Amino acid sequence: MLVAFDAKDDFGLARLRLMYQAAASTNAPSEPAAIELDLDGATTNAVRRRFEWKLSDIRPAVQEGAFLEFWVEAMDRREQGGPGVGRSERYLARVVSEAEKRSDLLTRAGDAIGRLGDVAQGQERLNDSLGRIILEKAPPR
Repeated sequence: MLVAFDAKDDFGLARLRLMYQAAASTNAPSEPAAIELDLDGATTNAVRRRFEWKLSDIRPAVQEGAFLEFWVEAMDRREQGGPGVGRSERYLARVVSEAEKRSDLLTRAGDAIGRLGDVAQGQERLNDSLGRIILEKAPPR
């Protein structure tokens, strides 16, 4: 799953983490787990990144149909009073089987092709109308 985010701080960014846990819909609350995101040695104040999250690497393995809640945390470089921590909104992802994902992608592709067909038909009607207008004889004067 591709996770994209922007983070910025006036003190500079010291650490980025992708946080996740089983969604609250389960009876037993789980403790959040973290994946450290690489800053590439940068001490910049702003970062824009994309992270390919391999859900198959999560241990214990996440079962199909399960929901994961996830968010990004950024820690700044402030020394007095300790680092500040910022958190993104929390998002929910459902783990699906390969067959479910293929079906979803095929449905989306079919919908997009259908919309393109509608646009093409509309353009064809406009071209016909324009051709009739151009070829129409002007009324005698």
